[in-house]
Amino acid sequence: MMAGSPANTRDMEFGSDNRLYVGEMMGSKGAQWDLVRDSIAIFPVSQTEGMSAVGDRMIMGTYGKAVVYDLDTTKPIGGDNPYNAGSLGDGQDRPFAVKEADGKAILGSISTYGELGGALSIYDLETKKADVYRNLIPEQSILGLAYKDGIIYGSTTVSGGLNISPTKKEAEIFKFDME
Repeated sequence: MMAGSPANTRDMEFGSDNRLYVGEMMGSKGAQWDLVRDSIAIFPVSQTEGMSAVGDRMIMGTYGKAVVYDLDTTKPIGGDNPYNAGSLGDGQDRPFAVKEADGKAILGSISTYGELGGALSIYDLETKKADVYRNLIPEQSILGLAYKDGIIYGSTTVSGGLNISPTKKEAEIFKFDME
């Protein structure tokens, strides 16, 4: 049984190691719950907006400034695991969508306060760097992602960061060739 926390659960996903990973809303911790052994490991991570297993890693997109954390599920938690890969930058704040695409993590995000223009980012697990494509769909943020055969499929929202009104009336769907 997990003990209660003053923060609310924000996101949870199973890793490739069959452990459950949990992130907090307005918190500073994440948890790795081994359901077989009923053991929990706590690790520092800012508010998770989205997370996904990518191979033997759990990639977490966090608020603020769209910081990416990269947890190697084959190694013990602690030290630099999870690894703080830094901010996606380019005015991004909330990476809600995180998915796997041919061994890389793809992230869809909402821009920072008072701005429109979310991004599609592709995080390379080997280099621990991300390519960020802001305003792929002008003045919209990317909230949904799927991947198949080299193509990323995405969906948007007309909303941007807090304290700004949308300029578009309809969200869109798109496809993006990884090449």
